[in-house]
Parts: sequence; C-alpha cells; structure tokens
Amino acid sequence: MPNLLTVLPWVLVILGAGIAAQSLWHFQRERKTWRATLDEVNQRLQETEKRLSAVLQLNRELTSASDEKTLVEAALSVVSSVTESLGASFVPFDTWGQPMPAFTFGHIPPSALESWGDHLLSAEVQSRCKQCHKLQALTGEECPLKQGPFSIALSVYCFPLIFAGHPLGIFNLYLPVGRSLSDHLRSFLESLFDEVAMAVESVRLRHQEVETLRTLHTLPSSRHDLEANLTQHFDSVRNALHLEAILLQLRPLPDSHLSELRILSGTSEEITPGLADQLVKNELLSPSSTPQPIPGTALSWRAFPLLLPEGQNLGVILVFTRQPALLQRQELFFRTLAAQTAWILENERLTRSLEYLIIVQERNRLAREIHDGLAQTLAFLKMHSAQMQSALAQGDIHRLNTLLQESKQVIAEAYQEIRQAIDNLRVQPDGGMQAWIRMLAESFEKNTGLSVQVDMPSETINILPEVQAQLVRITQEALNNVRKHAHASRVSICLREWCDQLIFEISDDGQGFDPEDLPSVAQHGLRGMRERAELIGADFQIISQPRRGATVRLLLPQHVLEAAS
Repeated sequence: MPNLLTVLPWVLVILGAGIAAQSLWHFQRERKTWRATLDEVNQRLQETEKRLSAVLQLNRELTSASDEKTLVEAALSVVSSVTESLGASFVPFDTWGQPMPAFTFGHIPPSALESWGDHLLSAEVQSRCKQCHKLQALTGEECPLKQGPFSIALSVYCFPLIFAGHPLGIFNLYLPVGRSLSDHLRSFLESLFDEVAMAVESVRLRHQEVETLRTLHTLPSSRHDLEANLTQHFDSVRNALHLEAILLQLRPLPDSHLSELRILSGTSEEITPGLADQLVKNELLSPSSTPQPIPGTALSWRAFPLLLPEGQNLGVILVFTRQPALLQRQELFFRTLAAQTAWILENERLTRSLEYLIIVQERNRLAREIHDGLAQTLAFLKMHSAQMQSALAQGDIHRLNTLLQESKQVIAEAYQEIRQAIDNLRVQPDGGMQAWIRMLAESFEKNTGLSVQVDMPSETINILPEVQAQLVRITQEALNNVRKHAHASRVSICLREWCDQLIFEISDDGQGFDPEDLPSVAQHGLRGMRERAELIGADFQIISQPRRGATVRLLLPQHVLEAAS
C-alpha cells in the first residue's frame, strides 16, 4: 500500500488542475457575456452617434432653409437616413387643413416619384387616410399608401406634423418587410418632427410676413393722399404765378411705392403726353440750367431737379410758362419748391419704411413671446402628460395628483400671460401717451394685483406717433418681465422732462438681477426693448442689483418731442 505522503502531492495536483479547468471555463463564459455586452454597448453607441449626427445635420438644414420646400426635403433625407427606409413623403396641409402637393424622397426614378406624389393626393388616399387612427400599416393590411408606384411589400409609419394644435401636414415612412421602428426610435422621430413642425411654422409665418409687407407696399391710400396734397400745392403755385402747367416726374426707385410717380397740374393743348415724356426723359439724362422754348409754340419750360441734401436725385419738376423771364426771376423760388417737394417725398418713403420695420419688429416680438412663453409651456405640459400617463399606469395616485396640480398651475399662468398679451394688443386710447400708460398700469394692476404708481405731468407731452408706439411696447415688455421674474410688491412708472430730454422709467422693488448674468428668456425681452429704443433714437439703460429691484430708463432728445408739436 503506497505511503500517504507519496500520494498526497498527486492528489493536490489533480485537484488544482480541476479547479483551474473550472475557473478557465467560467472565465471563457464570462468573457463571451462581456463581449456580447460590449457589442451591444458599441451598437447602442453607434446608434446614438448616428442619431446625434442626424440631429446636428437637421438643425443645420433648418437654420439655413429659406423656404418650406428646402426644409421638408432636408427633413425627409435625414429621417430616411436614420431609419434606413426605402422612401419617405410629406403631405402639407393649408390653413384650412386641405392637402397640398406632396413632397417625396426615395431611391427611385423621378417619374416614379412624380406618380407617387400624385397618388398621395388622390381622392381615395385622402378619404381613407382621414379615417385612419393607427398611424402604422403592417404587411397585409389594406393601406392606400402601400399602393401606387410600389411593386414590393412595405410597412408604413405615419407621423402627423402639429404645431400648437394646428395640423401642418403628415410625414410617411416606408420600410421593407421585416423592418419595424422600435419604441425608442419612434420617440426619437417624434422629437425630431416636433422640431421640424416649429421650423415649418416659422417659415410659413415668414412667408406670410413677406406677403403682408408686399401688400402694404402696394397700398394706394398713402400715395393717393400724397398725390392729392402735392397737386393742390402745385395748383396754388400755378395760379399765383400764372403758369401754364407744373409736371412732377420721379425716377424709377428700387423697392419704393413712389417709384415713377407722376403729377400734372394744369393742362394745355401744346403740352402733349408725348412731348412731356420726351422732355422728362431728356432732362433726366442731360439736365439743363436755362429756360428752353418749345418749338412751334409760345411756351417755354425749365427743369428743377428733386435733390436731397446728400445729392440723391429723386426726379424732376418741369415748369411751363408763356413768360420766359419769370423762370429767371423766380429761379430761387422754384429751386426751393423742388427741394421742399424732395423732402416731402423722402419723408413719405421713410415713413413707409418705418411702418414696414415696425411690423417686422412687432412680428419678431410676438414670435419671441410665443417661443419663450406658449411654446415652452406646451412642451412642459407635453412632458407632464407623459409622466401622468406613466403614473396612472403604475397606479401611483399620489404622484399623479402632484403632476396634475403642477399642470394646473402652469395652465393658469399661461392663461394669465395670454390674456395680458391680448390686452396689450387691444390697448388703443385716444388721450395720447399719458392716457396710454395709465391704461397699461390699470390693466397690470388688475391682472397681477401689484400696486403701480404712475408719475406723469398733468399737461400733455407731444410725442410722435411712431415714438409713442415704441414707448408703449417697451412699457408692456418691462411690465411683463416684472410679472414673470421680479417677485416685486410695487411698480412705478415715471415720465418727465429734464435738461432738454424726456426721461421715461419703469421701476420695481423686486429681487433684482445682475445684468451680466441673465437667463436667455430674460435676455430676449431686454434685447427687444433695446432694439425698440434704438429704433426711435433713445438711450436705453438697465439699472439693477440683486435684491435691490430694477429700473428700465429711456432718454429721448428734445427734438423728437418738438417734431411732434
């Protein structure tokens, strides 16, 4: 029988080898698990990177797109790339919810794309799509979108494009059989389409803005009044100096409703339209400095250019008379008449330009308010709705009640903000600047419960209408900032004259702030007020410190007021 001491080492070796083999087996198995986990992580990282790249690309496209076509085509391309779909389409809706010509994207011939777009607008598709609430058609289901130019089986996913409850259109994705969208990917696409919806609405609003400006540009009322006033003025001059006629003709002016304006005071058989046109043409090309006879008649004429101080020539005034010496004696008067007329025309042009600029500024202000107020509120409520659905599904009544209370508070604040915005747009008193400010203060007190002290002179201060309008909008924005951010108990509005200046201040006793450390939302409001102040030539100041309230101060030069008196 072998000695135990001799056998024991071999037993230990065998046991060690078994343990090592088992450890190696466990290591290899864990290694496979780690490798699978690592592969899964790498795959997710690649998907995340791909989606991030898609978001960045889409943001670049949305920022640079100048029209809806470019914007939608970029969105279709990006979404198709992310989902690896066979194709994508977008059917836009007009203001009344009716479908417009479709946009299509896919790696198919142009002729098929064209027939595809026609198919999307067919009566059958529109009728059946209006009744569909699935927003997903799998293989075998009768979906009209899977018909038309397609010769392969498809899965279809639909994504309505909605902004502030208003349907803008619907996106359609076409995937090959066997491919589907995961819940995570669908959620990602919905976020993308929310961003696209905001961009589409912005482009449409910008298009409407351009059309509005074009319409205003062609309004005849202001030009008609100008023509009537100038004609009456020329009639008075013509009768006083016993002239035969006075003809005003403007040059072609870029982007001006006054371009090629023509006014004729007086008539004469000797001054035919053809003759007048020829004289104007010659004078604009080669100005003369002395009276000129009209061959075959007893008339003489003299041209006086419509010059602005900087030298710009707007056109010409032709004076027709049977007394050539009068043109020499009254040369200074006619030059003054031409200079005054040039100033009148330039003021009219600048006034209309200011009107356009005010409209653009007002639209930008409204766009900022919608983006910073209503859009943010809707995004918050959308997120809360999803959380409430989750709480309801989990039976967490306490959390659901908390979320409902928060949503109720947000809705109440949004309602108050919208009411304030509507009231601001409706304010149109007849008593001038002081009455306007007092009405704003009363409305603010009623809506917020905060006390507003108004300190203004009892006598009326004459202010140009366009200056007055901008001061009122600045006041509205300042009060809106107080309501949302200041946590104040008292507000004061002061208007006074001092050292040839008008000083206008809106102050509060709230928490104040560091002007260099403001959130982006508040910066939008301050930038809007500063832009309005610059528009009317006012010096704009913000005075504030943490816990010491804030003051918005504007300094207007006296000549702005004198121009109104």
